[in-house]
Amino acid sequence: MAIYHKSGKFQEYKFKKEEDFEKEVVNNYKLFFGEKTIYIDAKKKMETKIGNVIPDGFLFDLTNIDDPEFYIVEVELSKHSFYEHIFPQITKFIGFINSQNYDTLITKIWEEVQSDKILKKQFGETKELYKFIKDTMANNCNILLVIDDLKQELNEMNSVYQEWNRLVKQICIKKHINKNETMYDITPEFKDIEDTYLSEDVELQQTNEDFHLANKSDVVKCIYSKLKAKLLADNPNLIFNPQKYYISIKANNNFAFLKFRKKKIKIVINMTYDKVKALVKNNIVQELSESVQKFYFHKPNSCCAIVVSDVNYIDEVIELLKQLY
Repeated sequence: MAIYHKSGKFQEYKFKKEEDFEKEVVNNYKLFFGEKTIYIDAKKKMETKIGNVIPDGFLFDLTNIDDPEFYIVEVELSKHSFYEHIFPQITKFIGFINSQNYDTLITKIWEEVQSDKILKKQFGETKELYKFIKDTMANNCNILLVIDDLKQELNEMNSVYQEWNRLVKQICIKKHINKNETMYDITPEFKDIEDTYLSEDVELQQTNEDFHLANKSDVVKCIYSKLKAKLLADNPNLIFNPQKYYISIKANNNFAFLKFRKKKIKIVINMTYDKVKALVKNNIVQELSESVQKFYFHKPNSCCAIVVSDVNYIDEVIELLKQLY
């Protein structure tokens, strides 16, 4: 595929070696993933094995410093065999995450940051860095698969395997060149990766509450139980509708979507960011991109997200939700 620009035709560049694609990611990670991300080149700096496999890197996303994300990064070429090469790597990383045996990796990452002035500067004034790394990994540990072209098997994995769907985020990066100029085609944008769905028939992929609550902390289960009980007590006609990626709450129409993580629930609510921010004092309120807002409520400036991680602060969210039905 070619991209046409006023400066000329940009032809797609095909990486011949995986190492070249890995270098492209390392050299441009802030462009690809955002200015508030920190990338550690695991192969070059640490040679740390996870499940007897050395990942390509580790990525910290500090866009929301109150709710940071951690990713084990695997960079792959689409020409590689999925079942012989990509699948074994990713499943070993999934096994590592499920084991929750992070201590050795946390220590190695902390030691690397302490010994690298550039990395240490990027983390800035983060107090108790070891605890920050430990908490980020414990709360938001994911796998980021960076690939140069889409593979059908990736969609199949998301449809069939719960753990793959829950832990693996995928981003496709294509490079296009015209003489000395370079352009990149990135799908999806990294900032939208948590809210990007590969299947258009998402509403048809029904599950149940147990699917969403599996492997979640007791706190998350308690938050959901309390929220559901209080809303139904106020309005018994509400429908809690489990789908593949979320549980929606519906009166006449959907007015909220619940996305479950290990130690928190992200609630996408049909109310503007400014209004929610003014009313919610004890939970994190997040802005959503225009494309994500259109996915949930079909128009921009229509919604935002509330991140709930403490059952003691769920009441203010419940009172807010009551305004929507």
